[in-house]
Amino acid sequence: MGTSSQIRSVIPLHQSPQAHVYVDRDGDTWVGTGWTDGGDLLLACPKPLNPADAGEGESFPWTLAQVRQAFGPLTEAVAVPEMVRAEDVEEQALAAVDARMVAEFGPVMADWSPQQRDAYLGEIAAVHAQFAPQGVAA
Repeated sequence: MGTSSQIRSVIPLHQSPQAHVYVDRDGDTWVGTGWTDGGDLLLACPKPLNPADAGEGESFPWTLAQVRQAFGPLTEAVAVPEMVRAEDVEEQALAAVDARMVAEFGPVMADWSPQQRDAYLGEIAAVHAQFAPQGVAA
């Protein structure tokens, strides 16, 4: 059973994509949103100075090289880290699994096949394992 004094692993700030912030030649701020499978930093400009540049829907996943080429030169800005509880990160990961599985298998779990339920439970267990205390005796 876990206690509140146990430490859960979180992504160190230097590895967090949100730690990477750039300002382009027009003054727009680009923030890290993730990584490509190849390890390239992905950026988005969540609040462009010109509202017409915002577009609709999901942001295009720009790599740092693409942003540099299209909107450079870039100036690296200092990111002010937000304190994030590991429990909140875990909850977001669990919600992402839920959303993906509901989109893929349908909204009624009772209608899922046994294999679909097993896949769902396996992914939920993997998220819990990722945030489980490491090296703590039970």
